[in-house]
Amino acid sequence: MNLPLVDIIIPMYNAENFIGKCLDSVLSQTYNNIRILVINDGSKDNSLSIVQKYMLSDNRIECIDQSNKGIGATRNIALNNLKGDYFYFLDSDDYISSDSIQLLIKSAIEHKADIVTGELECGNGLHLTENISQSKITTMDKQSFFDEYVFKNKLYYSVAGKIYRSDILSQIRFDDSISFGEDLLFNISLYTKDLTIAIERNALYYYVDNDDSVTRVKKPDRCFHQFKVCEGFYSYLNEIGRFEEYKFIYTELLWMCIISGIALSKKEGGDFSMIESFLEYIYSSDEYTCVDKKTLISAAKQWITIESHSFLSKIYLKTQIHSIMNQNVKLLKLIYRR
Repeated sequence: MNLPLVDIIIPMYNAENFIGKCLDSVLSQTYNNIRILVINDGSKDNSLSIVQKYMLSDNRIECIDQSNKGIGATRNIALNNLKGDYFYFLDSDDYISSDSIQLLIKSAIEHKADIVTGELECGNGLHLTENISQSKITTMDKQSFFDEYVFKNKLYYSVAGKIYRSDILSQIRFDDSISFGEDLLFNISLYTKDLTIAIERNALYYYVDNDDSVTRVKKPDRCFHQFKVCEGFYSYLNEIGRFEEYKFIYTELLWMCIISGIALSKKEGGDFSMIESFLEYIYSSDEYTCVDKKTLISAAKQWITIESHSFLSKIYLKTQIHSIMNQNVKLLKLIYRR
């Protein structure tokens, strides 16, 4: 039987300190029928020359070199150049278990899954699964996946660490006008289709917390970028006539976009006048007015439980919730200028 070809997509920007380890982890895969597609998004360091050296020793590596276009456009270039039966996203500062692709593709074939994701490891990488003796697979339909995973675990927002069957794509692409949350919109567009999703409960992907990564470029207007994700999801659900069905999911996303967008903008140097403009914008939007506010507050409380150890304290978050839900700009102003 011919083994399926897997395109491993690696978007790269200024990754000279990481790309070597990333490529080593791919080249050590126990599954060999892979094509490694690196998209160099205008790196200004030695990333490209490092990749070119690797290309001399392994003809499975290809590289597209382009001027800086951003992460969404870079991923779209890769999707427009697919050759494999499946594709897999790997960030250039991360790395994967040597058994990762073999286990994911095995699960995809045996369970006829359209998307398969493994678990993500953060910290020191000591828990990455090597020499897997037993698969720990769970399969589910899209509704179960929405209910149990999509908005309760950040792993499932990201495209990294997942194998996708190439023929499910159709015309779905990343929104290249935003630099934050574009992977969430991409996944949601697929998750709402009639697909089989499998979760492999082995740690296969190691996430490196890199302050210089392309997703960490400071954007003082991240609040607007965040909310655009919400607008996109709202439009998509209405287009397919399923807004009421997924309203509870949308409400959680709306809350996340509002509160984390404000927090990120503050963290990255946005001024309060911009936040005032943002609040005025969302309060008058269809996306905000269409949800029941009791449901929104309930989603906010659930989100706090999940995110209480993130960039804001519990008390700070609760104060911001009170402020936003009551449109108390004066209170928000005091918080924002702390």
